[in-house]
Amino acid sequence: MIHPPFEDPTVRNFLVDSVDGQSETFRRWGFPPTRVLILYNACGFRCFFCASGGTSERDDADRTGWSQIVRHLSKARPEEEGRLIIAGNEPLLHPDFERILRLAGEQGFTHIHLMTSGTWLANSRDLERWVRAGLRSVAVPVYALTSALHDEVVGAEAHRRLFAGLDLAKASGVTVHLHTLALRRTFSELLPLAQLAQSRWGSVLSVAPLREKEGQFDWRADAMNLVEVNEWVESLPEGAPIRLVGFPHCVGRGWPRGAAPSISVYFMTQGRTFGASCERCLDRTDCPGVVEAFIRYHGERGIVPR
Repeated sequence: MIHPPFEDPTVRNFLVDSVDGQSETFRRWGFPPTRVLILYNACGFRCFFCASGGTSERDDADRTGWSQIVRHLSKARPEEEGRLIIAGNEPLLHPDFERILRLAGEQGFTHIHLMTSGTWLANSRDLERWVRAGLRSVAVPVYALTSALHDEVVGAEAHRRLFAGLDLAKASGVTVHLHTLALRRTFSELLPLAQLAQSRWGSVLSVAPLREKEGQFDWRADAMNLVEVNEWVESLPEGAPIRLVGFPHCVGRGWPRGAAPSISVYFMTQGRTFGASCERCLDRTDCPGVVEAFIRYHGERGIVPR
């Protein structure tokens, strides 16, 4: 399988691996064994960092077929304890989504976690059916507090329906996990956004580095560099409902880290490396490393080994 140079082939292989392979990889990463179903279909948005022929404009003939879904959703294993992650470009727009939920229930999956843009959660009748079918939590990206800025990032009018969907999910008893990117255009809004997320949806905000997609956008102009991320973290008030995910341990050292497993795996797909100065760092063993674009464009600025 050929992978883009900016992505990690190990994690990309996980997305198409067998049930056995995924289970073993989850154990190795320290996550509880969980079935992961990836659905490929058109997503409906044009996020500046993601939109392409394989996401926003995928042909119907190239979406995940029912026979492939059935093969992957074999009977739930005891060690999975009913856990199923459904992810992909936008699972809620896959024509077989509700059929998948019915099959998942028949196969013993009772705790379903959904990665989604959140926009299509805003229909109460739909959400009620999905909760009855086992939907228990969602992982949703949110990029800005103000609607114009969020919609600029995703390339569509989405902010109002996103917030309505999150409100409905919370009211329906669905656990909300939120994540965002460390973008120059949005970072000034991230603290108030995180504070709103905590008070309104009971969620912390996991902040991750921007992945590079060569030729699609100007990564250097859009991504906060490691020095800027460090300065931003140092400015946060103690106890701010923010977590870091996907950054090396020396960035925001000591600040809480973490995200739902689905979010953590998603941001692990970025190609990573270590700087020369990382070689003797005491944190090297369990550090996720540095997204390669940081080293390529900024050298080792912001990397401070322990």
